Amino acid sequence: MHSRMSKMITAALTLAVCCVMPALAVAQNTTCINGVCYTCNGNLQCTNNVCTCNGVPLEGGGSPPGNTQGQTCGGQPTAPHPNGGGPVSTRARVASTVFVSPNSIVCGTSTIDGNTRVINGAAVNGNSSVSGDTLIDGSSINGASRVTNSAITRSAVNGASRVSQSTIVNSSLNGAVRVENSTVRNSTINGNARIIGQDIDGRVINN
Repeated sequence: MHSRMSKMITAALTLAVCCVMPALAVAQNTTCINGVCYTCNGNLQCTNNVCTCNGVPLEGGGSPPGNTQGQTCGGQPTAPHPNGGGPVSTRARVASTVFVSPNSIVCGTSTIDGNTRVINGAAVNGNSSVSGDTLIDGSSINGASRVTNSAITRSAVNGASRVSQSTIVNSSLNGAVRVENSTVRNSTINGNARIIGQDIDGRVINN
């Protein structure tokens, strides 16, 4: 009886290792919002019900590729940027001085110039504009947003937000937010909020 029980326990553990562990591994990069599930083979981030996979916005759910190449700009024609090799929409305007890493992407009719660096799976979309000495690191710049001489890290700048001379980390700017000469960390700022000359951490601001 003891031997039979040991065999049963061993079989149960083998089943757990075989069948449960792979499911857990997949679930590490899967999230569900409002009944829609998103799966990413890389860096999956969600802010205010908007998710990105390796910096590329997800729409409607599903399982995009593990990197931006091969699924670039929703089917828009792209070409590797000469400085960095990242895919750039043929409709976008990206200066030769701009660096676009291979796992980052520029879509739509975006305009990027100056010494901007787009790295670590970042995405610049829509009709947005990035200029000056700007860093877009693992972040998404969407809509008609404007970013100048700033550092945006692991954040989303959406709508018609304006950021200049500022540092944004782990945050989301939505609507027509204006941030100047400020540092924003771990925060969500919405609407028409004006953040000028401030240091903000861990706040939600609606205006």
